[in-house]
Amino acid sequence: MKPRFFGQYLLANGLISAPQLLAAVEYQERNNPKLGELAVGMGLATQFEVDRIQALQATKDVRFGDAAMELGLLTRDQVARVVDAQLDRHLQLGQALAALGFLTPTAVEQAATEFIAAEAKLEPESVTIPEDLPLRRVAFELFHLAYKLLLRVCDLPSKTEKLRVVTDVVPLSDRNVTIALRGLPGGDGAQGTTSSVLLCVPQQIAVDLATRFSGEVAPSDAAVDAVVCELTNILCGNLRSVLAEQGLNVELSEPEVVPSRMSLPPGRRVAVVPYVTHQGLVLVSLSLPRSD
Repeated sequence: MKPRFFGQYLLANGLISAPQLLAAVEYQERNNPKLGELAVGMGLATQFEVDRIQALQATKDVRFGDAAMELGLLTRDQVARVVDAQLDRHLQLGQALAALGFLTPTAVEQAATEFIAAEAKLEPESVTIPEDLPLRRVAFELFHLAYKLLLRVCDLPSKTEKLRVVTDVVPLSDRNVTIALRGLPGGDGAQGTTSSVLLCVPQQIAVDLATRFSGEVAPSDAAVDAVVCELTNILCGNLRSVLAEQGLNVELSEPEVVPSRMSLPPGRRVAVVPYVTHQGLVLVSLSLPRSD
C-alpha cells in the first residue's frame, strides 16, 4: 500500500480532512525511527560516529548506509540490519491516524480493505514504450503511475496520447515542476545516471486542486505551485518505491518550479506522454541519457 495514495483515498472519500492528513504525516515523521538512532540503539555505532556519518551525508549527498560504509563505521550486513529494523518499526499512515484519534483502528482496517479492492480494479491505461527507449523500465513505471495519480488523487480520468521523444524544446503547461532522479542505470547497466521527471499541469486543474486541499476559495500562486510540487513528489515518491522493489535505489531532489520555456542542449532528449482529461492536457516527461 502506498501511504500517500491511501491518504488521498481517505481524503477523497471524506473519511479525514486535509489538516488531519497533514497532521498524521507529520506524526509519522516525528515518530518513525531514524537510521542513526537505530544504529546507536542497536549498539552498532556511537552518537559521535553517527554525527560523522551525517556530516559526510551533508557534504556528499549520499545515503546513510553508503556514508557509514565509506567511513568504515558499519559493514554492509550491519547497514542491512539497521534498515530492516527501521522497516519493522515503521509507523503506517493508518496507525498514525488512529493514534491521533482521527479514525478508529476498525475504520482504518475497513478503509484499507476497500482501498486495496479499489486499487485492484483500476488497471492503468497502457502506454506503449519503444523497445529501444533508454531507461525503458523507469519510463514504463513512471507513465503508468502518472495515470493512477490523475485518477486517484486528482479525480481525473484520462486518455493517453502516444509517447514522443523531443530533442529541441520541452512542451510545458501553466504550472510545471521537475524533480531530479539520481542513481538510475546508465547505458552500460551501471547505476549513476541522473535523469528528471517533469509534471506540467493546466491552470484550471492546479487551482481546483489547491482549492480542494487548502480550503481557500482563491488560493495564492504559492499555494497553486505548492500543490503541483506535492503532486510531483507523490508521483516520484511512488516511482522510487516501485523501483526499490525491483532492486533499483533512486534518490530524489527537491521539487523545482519551472516557470518558463525549456530548450534542450545538444544531445539531450525527453520522452513525453500527454494525458487528455476533461480539464485540459497534463504532460509527464522523463529526460533521457545523452544520445552521443
